[in-house]
Amino acid sequence: MVTPVVSTIPLSEALRRIVGWLQTEQFEKAETLCQQICASYPGHPDALHLLAIVYARTRRYEIANEYFIKAIACSPKRADFYGNYGNALLEQERIDDAIKYCKHALSLDDTRVETYNTLGNAMYRMGRKNDAILCYRKAIDLQPDSPEAYNNLGQALKEQNNANEAQQCFRKALALRPGFDKAASNLAEIDPIWLEPLYGKRIFLRRCREEDSVYLWRCSQNSEFMALYNCFIPRSASVESLALKLREEQLVHPSQKKSINWIIFTTSKQNAMRPIGMANLVDIQLNHKKAEFLIGIPDPADRSGSIGAEATFLVMDFAFNKIRLNKLVTFVYGYNLASQKNTLKIGFNQESFLQQHLWRSETKEFIDVYGYGMTQTCFRMDERAAKLSRRLLGRDITRA
Repeated sequence: MVTPVVSTIPLSEALRRIVGWLQTEQFEKAETLCQQICASYPGHPDALHLLAIVYARTRRYEIANEYFIKAIACSPKRADFYGNYGNALLEQERIDDAIKYCKHALSLDDTRVETYNTLGNAMYRMGRKNDAILCYRKAIDLQPDSPEAYNNLGQALKEQNNANEAQQCFRKALALRPGFDKAASNLAEIDPIWLEPLYGKRIFLRRCREEDSVYLWRCSQNSEFMALYNCFIPRSASVESLALKLREEQLVHPSQKKSINWIIFTTSKQNAMRPIGMANLVDIQLNHKKAEFLIGIPDPADRSGSIGAEATFLVMDFAFNKIRLNKLVTFVYGYNLASQKNTLKIGFNQESFLQQHLWRSETKEFIDVYGYGMTQTCFRMDERAAKLSRRLLGRDITRA
């Protein structure tokens, strides 16, 4: 017969061991010792509570809920019991219940940092960003060295387009915990690098501004160009409405808008600061590290001399080296033979052919679409891109 561990060591030591095993995710050991304590000391609130945490951490929520309720019934004044149960309820998406238990926990003890974080997370998921921010700020007031609270606050501020303060929060979280991957990822999403111009030898790209509305309107009225660039953009918008849209977009960080739109300018002495086209990353999915790439240069004369390739390499450099995407995709209409050829030449691989994929009402015809993709691995191994970028940009962009 095996002698229960709990009979050979003090109860307080047994409980300390369980807490240590929970911290190191040794859940099986923690569960076994909890069950032994419960067998020896039926109704012991700490053992019931710790067993509930074990079940919650291993996603056995139904039985976890039972043990949280048992622990609370045995010791109804323990704020930590209510707070941890609130966290388990949040993991189950029972947000209203999570808020109720967290608030009750704080009514018993308003100094619990973990509970303020949990309550803030629940408020955040409900879309109550202001309430979430108050909770996170309270957690930081109580524990100024809490990386979780700073990261949570930064995320809520980011959702409110308060990029500057959000950056400060993410940097503080990383200073407190240098290996905090989530904070590093959040910081990357709102890094000022998204807003900086991209400079080549003969051109530079900068984000669209309100003052670009006239140029963009003129491009939209060029039916031959739009048929190649994007024939589904509405062409009826006025200069004024475009200006308003651009002004509003300037207030939103590109990572939040999930797109970034640049105007391509030539920097030649003869045509200083002349707009010659546009480039775009749209449908930016940071969770999947991918985006769709578009480029358009209206005047055929401006497409000569590899200007389009230079602009494309600047966007690739931005996508793969600065915001660390893993993949770019681009789509070309079936009738746009020149773009199909150039897309392959620049290093993209054809991944699909979508026959009669889109209906163009203007010409009453279905359009075939070619799909192309480039992964970061292929980009790093592309000797042609390395050679061309050295020639066009003066640097090898395939090297991180």
